[in-house]
Amino acid sequence: MTTPAELLSIYTNQSQMSSFFIDKMKIVNVLSYGVIGDGLTNDTLKINDAITACNDGDILYFPNIICKITPTLTINKELRICGNVTFMVYNSGNYDYAINVTSKCNISDMTIDQSNVTAHSGRGEGIRLSASDTFLDKVTVIGEGSLGGVFSSGIVILNDNVVITNSNVSTTGYGGIAIKVGNNTIISQCIITNPKVKGIVSNTASDKITIKDCKITTNSIDSNSDGILIDGSTVDSVVIDSCEIYGFLSNDIKIKSTTLATVRSTRLKSTLSVYSIYVDATEAFLYGNSYANRMTILNHCEFVTIDGGTIDASGQTFAIGHNGYQLYVKNIHLKNCVNAIYFRTDGYVSNQNIVLQNIDVTCTAVTGHLLAFPAGIDFLGTDHIKLDNVNIIVGDADLYNGLTGSSTYDKQVQRTTRFFRTKSLPTAGTCKAGDIIWNTEPTSAGSTPNKYIIIGWVRLTDGTAHVLNTDWAEMRTLTGT
Repeated sequence: MTTPAELLSIYTNQSQMSSFFIDKMKIVNVLSYGVIGDGLTNDTLKINDAITACNDGDILYFPNIICKITPTLTINKELRICGNVTFMVYNSGNYDYAINVTSKCNISDMTIDQSNVTAHSGRGEGIRLSASDTFLDKVTVIGEGSLGGVFSSGIVILNDNVVITNSNVSTTGYGGIAIKVGNNTIISQCIITNPKVKGIVSNTASDKITIKDCKITTNSIDSNSDGILIDGSTVDSVVIDSCEIYGFLSNDIKIKSTTLATVRSTRLKSTLSVYSIYVDATEAFLYGNSYANRMTILNHCEFVTIDGGTIDASGQTFAIGHNGYQLYVKNIHLKNCVNAIYFRTDGYVSNQNIVLQNIDVTCTAVTGHLLAFPAGIDFLGTDHIKLDNVNIIVGDADLYNGLTGSSTYDKQVQRTTRFFRTKSLPTAGTCKAGDIIWNTEPTSAGSTPNKYIIIGWVRLTDGTAHVLNTDWAEMRTLTGT
């Protein structure tokens, strides 16, 4: 715990602080204003007296105490609040929030415990941040559990430029952290456990929301539980970086009405969610994520890049569902899916540009497809599909099931060499001249001194026939023995 003397030394030695501020700053110890801090005495009025005694820029100091309070405690000065304090919230009437911060503050080492609330009406929020430029660090909110109202959240943001770091929220009635109003929100290194419905939720327009190094585990009972839900009218940018998320019954991550969505180095771990990621954005970039046992759906996106990771669809219809305009997928393993990539008809239905590079595909059966197109998908023009180093571990050689259009199976696929990996020649499906299959189980053949290994096969013709030396030719290399 930092002592008052240490605090004064820290703050008076910061070069960025003006001399005017240093001269005016003082440390207000709440014990000097009658606060008892035994967890039994109601300290609400005495804490208010201490806040009233402060000027903007002062330090409000709690010396490792437990304070019983009744809502609402309002912080209406620009303060640095620190030390170490646990607020035990007691209430049996109506309250919307236990603590309301109406001026920009820097708050650290604070616990808000609402577990002793026995009954109330109202929202029942833990701490409401009504001011801009507010910073929370090492703040813990313990919610009311099932008692919490349908909109009760641990931390509620109602203004711009709010930063929350190293904080914990648990057992809230609705959400862990809720962004009601606010541009440029940063949530970092936070743990959110067992909110009833949403881990982090935003339903407002915003310039940018950044969520980094957070662990979120939602309630496993409510069918609407999402790890992260971004559902504002318009959000310019959402960045989710290096998080671990259990979204359980709805989505690990759901992002809607966003211009740019970036999700990277994030583990999506729910095996019960509908989607690991559901994205409705103009552009989406997904880098190096892992997706546990559920498919990824990309809805109405104009440009999507998925780079790195594994999508385990656990027997679902597809690993990636897409109805946008451009899709670029590389360095990824799509496994345990009926079909790897499914192109939906409830969005863009033509002129889709697809680039697949360094892809491993393991379908649930040899009849599965790399690309599946429902009725109504029509590729117009040429050169809309480019494949580079695609490894069909389990799946059908007929990659383009359901593709329609004036030049089916021909001009739709860019005429660059396509590489596949399998242990034998296909017996069905459509292939193109120039396709190369690398042999995944090569063995030595022939007799000395002309032993050789079949390293693969090269396609000689376009079409559905698969006759060796007519449609395919062996690629051999001598062993030297």
